[in-house]
Amino acid sequence: MCRRGTKVGHAGTLDPFAQGVLVLGIGQATRLLSFVSDCDKRYRVVASLGKRSDTMDRTGKVIEASSAPLPEPEEVEARLDNFRGLIDQVPPMFSAKKRSGKRLYELARAGRTVERDPVPVRIETLELLRYQGSEMELLVECSKGTYIRSLVDDLGQDLGTGAMCQSLVRLAIGDFELSQACSLEDLGTESDLASRLLGLEVAVQSWPVIQLSEFSFQYVRDGRSFQPDGLDESLCAMGKRFRLVNVDNELVGLGEWSGAGVHPFRVFHP
Repeated sequence: MCRRGTKVGHAGTLDPFAQGVLVLGIGQATRLLSFVSDCDKRYRVVASLGKRSDTMDRTGKVIEASSAPLPEPEEVEARLDNFRGLIDQVPPMFSAKKRSGKRLYELARAGRTVERDPVPVRIETLELLRYQGSEMELLVECSKGTYIRSLVDDLGQDLGTGAMCQSLVRLAIGDFELSQACSLEDLGTESDLASRLLGLEVAVQSWPVIQLSEFSFQYVRDGRSFQPDGLDESLCAMGKRFRLVNVDNELVGLGEWSGAGVHPFRVFHP
């Protein structure tokens, strides 16, 4: 099914202790992964109050323990409000971000800590699902680039007790849900893998579609701009992106409205 040398990529890794959705692209699908990684992500995280670790999760070294009384559920709920919406977040030292050509986690493992600039991220949903003893379970929906470990650590400091992640499950990336996923153990043979593969169009299924005539199809194959027939004027905004499909509704390219027509910026060949 896949020839030797076929490209394989992913739309964002998971922390070593985490589980959940990891979107893989094979062959031409690797050219769509950037659009998947840009999507919002949804997580379920279990955090314990009272301790902080250097990795901000249970795999790290405990660097701080608190004897402060645990907050009441009402206080936790109230503090969550401080982290909803657009916030600035400092990436953790144990992360894959680079500083002077080195991954931060490489510096951290060498015992070095460096200054990191805060990054704006968006927390769309932050919901307390369960609070029992020193353990709380949260549902988080957030923008690309959000570190759940940092969110938990910041929340713990805001509560005055400290906190660290015990478990983390990525429930979704955009339209890719955990219910669609399978484990590596489920992929025993090439036929098992083939039955799990989705079409290219799934990665951009929320984009408006333009069905190409035979004439405009040739323009797209040649990488030239074209004027689509019957395009809704409300979709003609500068930079608006479209799925381009042939008469059989197969994805053949991606286009962007430029004012002079639709310009194909990705073309997929059979």
